[in-house]
Amino acid sequence: DYTKKVLDILKAKNVKATFFIIGKNIEGNEDILKRIVKEGHIVGNHSFNHQNWFNTKLPNQIIKEIDETNQTISKVIEYNPRYFRSPFGLTSPNVANALKKTKYK
Repeated sequence: DYTKKVLDILKAKNVKATFFIIGKNIEGNEDILKRIVKEGHIVGNHSFNHQNWFNTKLPNQIIKEIDETNQTISKVIEYNPRYFRSPFGLTSPNVANALKKTKYK
């Protein structure tokens, strides 16, 4: 509900934004994801499960979550995000290594 309200406000003010998408939340909300792109906003990757211990995972586990979210996003909008935002803004050397390997910003 909040995302739709935010999109309405952004549209009314003619402002573009970046939406970081949690993979597990896409199912059932495909129309919102399509609307985000249709209205000219950027889609970013925000992991699949959004766990508070995400930054403690090994780089290959982090890459798996990033890839799973990308695959889920691309099934809906045929788009591959290039930006990643770690859950809760947490980072670690493992997150940095995963992002370096996947060339995410």
